[in-house]
Amino acid sequence: MALTDDYEPVRASLLHQNPLPSLEDALPRLKFEETRLGLLHSKSETVFAATDRKEKIYRNCNRPGHSFSDCPSIECRNSKWYFDSGCFNHMSPLHHLFPSLSPIPNAPYVNTANGSLLHATHHGIISQSNIHLSDAYFIPKLNFNLISVGQLVELSFDVTFSISGCRVQDRQMGKIIGTGCKVRRLFELENLHVPSTNLCAASSPSTLHLWHRRLAHNSLGKLRPLISTGVSCRTAK
Repeated sequence: MALTDDYEPVRASLLHQNPLPSLEDALPRLKFEETRLGLLHSKSETVFAATDRKEKIYRNCNRPGHSFSDCPSIECRNSKWYFDSGCFNHMSPLHHLFPSLSPIPNAPYVNTANGSLLHATHHGIISQSNIHLSDAYFIPKLNFNLISVGQLVELSFDVTFSISGCRVQDRQMGKIIGTGCKVRRLFELENLHVPSTNLCAASSPSTLHLWHRRLAHNSLGKLRPLISTGVSCRTAK
């Protein structure tokens, strides 16, 4: 059997010896070369694999050298949104999703699934390609982006869940404004755009009594002028 091109340097060296080496003398040289080539081949595969991994990294956080699942950045790990019926307000730990933030007077605490308490100090509007929310809490140590089902229902939207996913429908217009897919026992957002018109529910009875409860059960007579001037459009939660 002829030697491959990888052995050409050794073959040339053996053929230039005078006298030509015997088979017994040549075999050790060839075996040594075989071992050396095997080590080089293994090293090149490792380098190629490392290079291949580096080229296929997830670059959402602009930090090369790791995959999406191994990313230490919360921006990478928590880029998805989930519908949550136990969540009293939309909330996210991602600061860059908020164009601007406003402090929350008497900021509430949020109870997490593991029993810890997280402080919600700021809130603002979230507007991305697949989601628009009028009022969401910014909670830095939160582990997930959560969409409050209760908050959507409060704005007169119908939220329905089924084996095929979920959908959010504007009750008055009959229009689907959001959808989600079922992932195991969670419902992950696909898209959701809450119309700004739903934030200004003028002086409807539901809005009036809602503000009555939120403002420490203040007089309904005092609240009607505030709502009629559009206060719900600017500060509704």
